[in-house]
Amino acid sequence: ALQLDAANLQPRWRYRLPLSVAWLLHTPRVSDGFLIFVGSEQPFVGTIFVVDLKLSEIYEQDPPPTVNGRRQPRRRRLPRGMFVESLVSNP
Repeated sequence: ALQLDAANLQPRWRYRLPLSVAWLLHTPRVSDGFLIFVGSEQPFVGTIFVVDLKLSEIYEQDPPPTVNGRRQPRRRRLPRGMFVESLVSNP
């Protein structure tokens, strides 16, 4: 996914998510400045990926536990160097 500059539509950032198919969720009250994707194919079914467009970060949260599962889903920030690329000389 590319993030474009609002003034001139030039590409600013490239985000590389480990997904080929996902649902993009959009709610203006909740997603201001964020893109929220839910994985829809193995091994990421139900996994949530959040792209923070202001800080240029990507976060991942495991899917909810099964009916009998008790542990909370793990949340982590993905390594910027592997998943985020600046496309301008001075970001």
